[in-house]
Amino acid sequence: MTSYTHICLLSEQPIPNLCPLFDSHITAGEVLFVVTPQQQWQMPRMEEVLRPRGIKAAAIQVDDAMNYQNILDILETEIKGRKALGQQLLINATGGTKPMSIAAHFAGYNQDIPVFYVQNDRVYWLETGVELLDDFDIEERLPLEPFIQAHGFTLVSRKPVQVRPEHMNLFRSIITMPSYSAEIKNLNFLAHLAEQSNKLDVALPSHFVNSESLQALFDKLQEEKLITVKKDSLSFTTRENRALCNGLWLEDFCYKEAESMKSQIPTLREVARSVEIKGQGRGREPVDNELDLVLLNNNRLYLIECKTRSFKNSEPVVDDALYKLEALRRKVGGLYAKAMLVSFYPVGEKYKKRAATLDITLVDGPRLLDNFRSELARWLD
Repeated sequence: MTSYTHICLLSEQPIPNLCPLFDSHITAGEVLFVVTPQQQWQMPRMEEVLRPRGIKAAAIQVDDAMNYQNILDILETEIKGRKALGQQLLINATGGTKPMSIAAHFAGYNQDIPVFYVQNDRVYWLETGVELLDDFDIEERLPLEPFIQAHGFTLVSRKPVQVRPEHMNLFRSIITMPSYSAEIKNLNFLAHLAEQSNKLDVALPSHFVNSESLQALFDKLQEEKLITVKKDSLSFTTRENRALCNGLWLEDFCYKEAESMKSQIPTLREVARSVEIKGQGRGREPVDNELDLVLLNNNRLYLIECKTRSFKNSEPVVDDALYKLEALRRKVGGLYAKAMLVSFYPVGEKYKKRAATLDITLVDGPRLLDNFRSELARWLD
């Protein structure tokens, strides 16, 4: 199998540069990144991603991303030297500024080197008569860790699902039964109090003791051995179960629904929950965060934030969740990433409009959650 040297234009969207390198149609043994001063920060990350694949990486430095003639001259000089060594070259004209892309195209044309462009995970050759192949769909789907690395972050950890299968029916009933769903905010409140005091026990306010619907929910949770209830107090059986009752169950519910769709959506490569990342991407400030749910579909990142608390009388929290998602989507996933806010309780109309303005999909309320798989399929499509 022929191993090519790829010439790529390093830009803020690294995935169109990376994925063709691994495709069996045009497998790379080496890649030369055309690098401007603004993108120099990305080179160590590219090397980190490519090293385990056995692909060497080097930089072709250009001082001005808008100086077409200078870029063309540098590329042609590099190509002539590589051709003299007998290397087989390909040029990926995706990324960079328009002058960089045009210069790459003309350098390939002038030096008789095939040039391609990547759009929606498909390779398009930019001139007729290329002997390699017709246009083709890229076969490679990056795993989550190198995808995160390529955007300037380190994947520190991910957590396994904590809701045991035998408990999932309970949480599904919470979604479908109004008498249970109305009390979730009170369960959250108790779990939050216990967590703040670093205890498993919490006192029950008198109006909680006298609430028939809340006591009915407690009975269900006791049957599943998540809690024990006395006359005026409640105990969570473990720290993990306390976290579940504090809203983690919704995260696991959404995870399981997404994971079950892999057989229906072949491009859905990975689903992960509680993903801890560190780094700063292209920004100046470091970003240390935990992402509730992360999906990789068609080499694009899909972020999901899950909330079980009631947003009534806590309006700024809605803004916080939306703006956090919008910022993380740009920094961690790049231009084509998508974001979704899943709220167990309905969100006010003005926040629905704000979510739409920020291009964040909103799934709110038990009715939509009950059909979450359908909502998810539309979103991924």
